[in-house]
Formats: sequence, C-alpha cells, structure tokens
Amino acid sequence: MALAKGAGLEELARAYFARQGFVAIRSVSIQFEEEEVTDVDVWLYGRQGGGVRTRALVDVKDKKSPKAFERIMWARGMQLALNCDRAVVATTDTNAKVTRFAHQQKVALLTAAYLRHWSGGDEILRERLSLEELSSSIQSYAGHKQDGDWLKQIAAAKSAVVSLAPYPAFNRAIASFRFFAERAATRPQH
Repeated sequence: MALAKGAGLEELARAYFARQGFVAIRSVSIQFEEEEVTDVDVWLYGRQGGGVRTRALVDVKDKKSPKAFERIMWARGMQLALNCDRAVVATTDTNAKVTRFAHQQKVALLTAAYLRHWSGGDEILRERLSLEELSSSIQSYAGHKQDGDWLKQIAAAKSAVVSLAPYPAFNRAIASFRFFAERAATRPQH
C-alpha cells in the first residue's frame, strides 16, 4: 500500500526514532475529560535507566509550504502543555532562518530530505505495517465496529499513553491488550 505524502514522512519519523530506542507511536489523540483536544503526529517515550525517561513529541509536515515557523511554535507550546522533555519538527523547509528560530525555541528540526536519505528508500517502511495498512486490514473485517470497535480500542490505548497519568494509562492499555487477546482467541481468522 502506497502511503500518502504526509503519512509516509510520519512513518519515516516513527522508524527513525524507534531505531534510536524510543517507543514511537503515530497519530496519538490528546484528550481532556474524554474530549479530543488535538493530536500528535509521533509520540516518543524512551527510558535510559531506572530514573531517566524522555517524553517527546514530533510534528511532521510534508508540504510545499510547510509553515515551519508556525509548526515550531505549535510544537513548543505542546511541549510545555504536555510537560515533555523534547519537541521535534520534521519539515520540508530547509531555510536557515527556520533553523535558527527552532534553535532559539529549543525545538529540534529534522528535514524530510535527511529522513528520506537515512531510510535508504522504502525498505525500512516494509519492516512492519503502517498505521494506514493496519487500519485498512481491520476495516476489512466487516464486524469490527459491532465487535467492540477495534479501531477505537487502539486509539484509546494510544491516547491514554499521553493523556493520562502513568498508572491509569497502563491500566487502559492493559484493558485494550485484554480486548485483543480475547478476540485473538475467539476470532483467529480476523
């Protein structure tokens, strides 16, 4: 399945950080009291040791005019609002002014060209299903909505990682794992 332009760069950014040892989750909804506030293109979580963890967000824009200054401000604001350690913007913009502005705002920049060069083509993206391929596969099962809304279960688990405190997030994720474990036992063909 060929990915759309933006989704492809999001997958590259996810793969890039996953290779660096981060848990990298694409398309995470930020919720407040069960209301969607916004979403993060890629959410990162890393643990270097028992007491050192890193939480970061990545904003990805793969457009001719990516409005990089605006994306840097958005990423910095989200970093502060979510109390993240780092914010990263992956963009097609290579303007030196954008780089200086990002540095001033303490936001890291990754260029789309660097990510594409790093990946060495599409091989890295074939190592696993993309989010779009997984969603398409789930939607091929006609009863996925009536059977507990599989896509909603995945989205809720991803959102909990960002939107809830650690133990409630863990409990929500475990509930989703249980949901899919039960489905795997009773519906192995899906």
